[in-house]
Amino acid sequence: MTTFLFANVAVSGIRILARLGWTRRDRFIVSAALAVGLGVSLVPNWFEYIFTYEGDSAGLQAVIDAVKITVSTGYCIGAIIAIALNLLLPFEEEDLTTGSAEAAAPPKSIDSDEEVADANRIDGASSGSS
Repeated sequence: MTTFLFANVAVSGIRILARLGWTRRDRFIVSAALAVGLGVSLVPNWFEYIFTYEGDSAGLQAVIDAVKITVSTGYCIGAIIAIALNLLLPFEEEDLTTGSAEAAAPPKSIDSDEEVADANRIDGASSGSS
C-alpha cells in the first residue's frame, strides 16, 4: 500500500511537470540533477573513495560524516546540483527578451474545466440526495 501511495505522488508530480513550459536550460538542469541523483542512489558510498580521514579530531570526523551522509543521499545531491546549475547557467537570450511561447504563457490549471464541472456535478448530486 505504501508503494502505491508513493507511486501516486510521483505520478501527480509528473502530471504537474508535464504542463509546464520547458526551455532547453530547464531540461538540462533537471536531466543533470536526476542523473547525478540516480547515480548516487545506485552507488551511495561513492564519496568514501574520494576523501578519507584517519585522524584523532572528533569534530573534523563529525563534519566529514555529515558530508558523507549528505552526498550519499540522492535527493540531497540532486537538489544541490539543480540549485548550483540554476544559479550558474545563463538564461538564453530568447528566454530573457521574448520568452518561448510555452514559457511566456500563463500557467495552465492542473484540472481542466471539464474535470471541475464533473466534480461539481457529482458533489451537487450527492449533496442534493441527502
